[in-house]
Amino acid sequence: LNDEIINYFLKNCLAKRDEKLCAKQSGRKRSHFFNSFFVQTMFDEKNSNYDLRGRYNYKNVRRWSKKVPGKDVFNLKYIFC
Repeated sequence: LNDEIINYFLKNCLAKRDEKLCAKQSGRKRSHFFNSFFVQTMFDEKNSNYDLRGRYNYKNVRRWSKKVPGKDVFNLKYIFC
């Protein structure tokens, strides 16, 4: 499947469903669905330096957690990548 189709499904189907379930159940923790490019970006798969490709690089994704519900990754029930 195309990455954009997967991203659409995650954002518009699963994330909205999770939001509705959390609204109905007050004690339920939210989940977050990262874009399908999150892992590829985190592991620097497109780095021009072959020695750095595939290595963990937090710098590339540190701003991505700003979109997490409640702004706290550790307060989520699940994180999907």
